[in-house]
Amino acid sequence: MLARAQLQSAKEQVTAAKAMVTQRQPISSRLKNKSTRPMRALLRPIPTQGGAGASGGAQGMVDQAKAQQQVVAQSIKQAQGRQEMAVGQLNQAKTSPQQVHVSMTAQEQALARVKQAQAALTAAQLQLSYTTSTRPRMGW
Repeated sequence: MLARAQLQSAKEQVTAAKAMVTQRQPISSRLKNKSTRPMRALLRPIPTQGGAGASGGAQGMVDQAKAQQQVVAQSIKQAQGRQEMAVGQLNQAKTSPQQVHVSMTAQEQALARVKQAQAALTAAQLQLSYTTSTRPRMGW
């Protein structure tokens, strides 16, 4: 929202600067057409805040507004990039319950395999207990 407000402000500044340039151009055109010496004195640039001429000051405002507009446009692009990244993270976070469920299922399966191996060991020990080994007293 802030970026859009800045963009709107920059656009308004550009419009105001262009209007100022347009307003002053007809005056300077009329003054240039006069050939009298007193009128030429009026053609000198009018000092403004920065000490530049009237059209130079307006052009400076236009340039500044355009620069602000570019900064705002870049800020908007960055915000859109952050939004896309946040959406991706949100989608990844939405899968977390499924990932937890899969992990718990894998744990249960591993525990079942351990119990199965323990049962097989117990059965093998039982079978071994039924086995008797006989060998002759005097060796072979």
